[in-house]
Amino acid sequence: MSTHKIVIPDIHQQIFKLDILLDREDIKTAEEVIFLGDYFDSFYHQDQFKYTVAFLNENADNPRYTFLMGNHDIHYLSTNKDNLCSGYSSNNHEYIKKNLSKEFRKKIKLYELQKIAGKSVLFSHAGIHPSHFTVFTDATKHDSLVDFFDSLDVDIDSNHPLLHAGQDRGGRQKHGGFLWIDWTNLELIEGLFQVVGHTQHTVPLWMGTEMHARNINIDTALNHYLKIHLDTNAWYVVDCKSTPDLNSSQILTII
Repeated sequence: MSTHKIVIPDIHQQIFKLDILLDREDIKTAEEVIFLGDYFDSFYHQDQFKYTVAFLNENADNPRYTFLMGNHDIHYLSTNKDNLCSGYSSNNHEYIKKNLSKEFRKKIKLYELQKIAGKSVLFSHAGIHPSHFTVFTDATKHDSLVDFFDSLDVDIDSNHPLLHAGQDRGGRQKHGGFLWIDWTNLELIEGLFQVVGHTQHTVPLWMGTEMHARNINIDTALNHYLKIHLDTNAWYVVDCKSTPDLNSSQILTII
C-alpha cells in the first residue's frame, strides 16, 4: 500500500459533498489530509454552516487532519473588523463564535511548510508572493525557509501584511497575503512548491515547468483533490468522479 498525503481545497459549507469525498479509500488511508481553508460562506449552501461547525469540532482532535485558514474563515475567528470579505454573515458569526470549539481554534493554521522528497512545499489557502520575503531568505534552502516562516509573527487579530487583500481584491497593498492573493498574481519562487486553493477554476491549474519551482491550484468547487505519493514521489490531481488513480492526471514527478 502506498504512503500518501491528500490535499482538499475550498469547502464553502459543502459538508454533504465532503462527507462522500472523505469516505474514499485513498483518503481514509492517507497519512495526512490537508484542508486548504474556506470552510465557511456559500452562496449555494447557506443552510449548511451549522453542519460545518459540527464537522470542524468533531475532527479537531483528528491527528491525520491539518486545517489551514481561508479568507472566508478569518472574519469569524478574528476580532479585526478589517478582515471582513464577501459572504460574511453576522448571524453565522454569532453561532460560530458560540459553538466553534477552542480545540479547533487552537489547531487551525495559516500555512504548512513541509519537506517532501527533498523539496520545500508550502501549503496555504492562497499562497505567498516573493515580495513578502526578506532579502536574506534563500528559498532554495529549506532551512532558510524554515527560519523565515518561524520569524513571522502573524497574529490573526493584527494588521499583518500577510493577512491583507491586494489591490486586485480592493486592498491597499500591491499583492495579497496567505489568504488573499489571486492565482493570476501568484509568481514562481525558486526553490519552493506552492499548493493553493482560493481562486476557483473548472479544472486544476499549475505553473512552472522546471523541477525547482511549481505552483498548483486545486480549487474546483470540491470536484478535484491532490494526492501526493510519498513512496514514488508522484503528484496526481484526482477527479472526484473517478476511481482513485484511474483517469487521474499526473501533474509532476519529483526527482
